[in-house]
Amino acid sequence: MSLSQAPTYADLMLIDPHTKKPTFNPIWLDWFLMLAQSQNANVVTRLAVSGDPFVSGDVTLAPGTNVSMTEVGSLITITANVAGLLASAGGLVASTVIPATITDTTGGITLAGQVAAVGSVWRVRAMGTFIAALAITARNALITPYWGAVALPVITVGAVLASTAQTTNWSCEFDIVGSSTTTLQTAGQCLNSVASATLLALAGAASASKTVTAGAQTLDLCFAMSAAVVGDQWIVQQVTMERIK
Repeated sequence: MSLSQAPTYADLMLIDPHTKKPTFNPIWLDWFLMLAQSQNANVVTRLAVSGDPFVSGDVTLAPGTNVSMTEVGSLITITANVAGLLASAGGLVASTVIPATITDTTGGITLAGQVAAVGSVWRVRAMGTFIAALAITARNALITPYWGAVALPVITVGAVLASTAQTTNWSCEFDIVGSSTTTLQTAGQCLNSVASATLLALAGAASASKTVTAGAQTLDLCFAMSAAVVGDQWIVQQVTMERIK
């Protein structure tokens, strides 16, 4: 949304011709509401006024969040239920280095306080490099999202190229959808060249349902190998997590 210039041509306060009391100028109120919307696309979508526009009104927010505004004398009080706002986490300032391990290990970003519900949607993205050691041991590179203590469907990124020391890039995404308060449907993909010195491959976690614990849980993205080979490393350069619905 494009924000217009502040209406400095208008007085911030007006005198109500009926009550002779100062009241907030609706021109400025409208501008402040647009300012809020420009900062968050889920904030104000319309201003519905009933009765005297200088006295009371309701600001309706998407998706279903409601703000009530009342005026007593010259004091305007605005209250809001912000439960409908979405959640996000991300912003690694340094890469997370995960040495050879068969234990699922966090990539460094988590999203706490998430509750499974019908129709809720989360998107998890990550990128980085995989350092493969010179070894003949067969092993797979693995990426697994966690909902609390429950492992969601895993992406087997690929069989690490044997007898080759190399560093390759990867990028992955998981979409997680709530089908009930205790069930999540998860699918994921990872573009990588872990199994080849030259060719890109698209590995995936087929969409599958998983039973999870009801109530607030922490979303995490974890990395591991099927066999620990000294010298192998996950380098997680960035992770972002968003509740988008």
